[in-house]
Amino acid sequence: MNSWIQVIARVPTRAEQVVLADAYLLKSEEEKAEPKKEVRIKEVNGSQNGSVPQIYEKSTEHVSFVQIVEHFLIDYSLEHKWNEKDEKYLTVEFYCPITLMDEIVDTFDQAGIGIKYNSSYRIIPCLFYESTQVPACLEAVDRKTKQESEPSDFLKTLKSRFAVQQVVDGSRMAGTINFDYSVFLLCAGLLAATGLVENSSVILVASMLVSPIMGPILAGTFGLSIRDKSLYKLGLKNEMISLASCLIIGFFFGLIYANIHSWHNGLFITEEMRSRGQLRSLGIGLLVALPSGVGVALSVLGNNVGSLVGVAISASLLPPMVNAVSTFVL
Repeated sequence: MNSWIQVIARVPTRAEQVVLADAYLLKSEEEKAEPKKEVRIKEVNGSQNGSVPQIYEKSTEHVSFVQIVEHFLIDYSLEHKWNEKDEKYLTVEFYCPITLMDEIVDTFDQAGIGIKYNSSYRIIPCLFYESTQVPACLEAVDRKTKQESEPSDFLKTLKSRFAVQQVVDGSRMAGTINFDYSVFLLCAGLLAATGLVENSSVILVASMLVSPIMGPILAGTFGLSIRDKSLYKLGLKNEMISLASCLIIGFFFGLIYANIHSWHNGLFITEEMRSRGQLRSLGIGLLVALPSGVGVALSVLGNNVGSLVGVAISASLLPPMVNAVSTFVL
């Protein structure tokens, strides 16, 4: 069974797009104070209509948003419905296979739909869709796929990823410190400290699973890769706060534990604590970090939550941070 999505787009009419283009270029001209020339709306088939007798900075051709959407719908034999809520804007609603999501986003973004002229579009997951147009749509998708010479289903999965904006929103949410984040961090810190002093790897693994500090790491690295300064700063700041919190948790845990526990011959450093203080652990950590980073990227972009569990265990920073201060206090 194919997964489907619902797409709802709001675009200006051809006449309104000309007016908005005029206003935009007029504003630009007032800022630059240069000679003006003419603006035209370009038809997709190559003909030019809708000439506007006004003079602007340069001859600029704007492709009609309505025609871009219409041609996309025709190419893939998509059943659709146009609604005209007012004289200036049209709303179109259609359903299509989820495999077309990247194509929709790329086509609309390149044309400027959702970016300029007060246009917008949204994509909604659809649990079930059945229509007489489904066979024709799937046939059109297969035909277009063959024309584009897609080699195999395996290579298709390289493109079947979340839209960038979805990943940005998810990373921002995961990297934000809120009440839930703080409680998880406190619980994970206490579990890690208990596992260290009791020399229990099981408790340490539990603390890694509870730990939320991979969220700010993801936000920071993803923000850096897409050059989103706000996302990068958010991840970096919250990661520093989280690590400082781990140090504080380890300090107070070590302070309390040292006063209530009776040490025998001063041997209080467990094997779990000792192993995290060796120089060899830095090299091993680097070998673990590289494949873990690849695993995080694939898991997030492919929405594979199960893989994130293994990455969280292998790359957790929480136990070493708690261990650093609690060992010093003890």
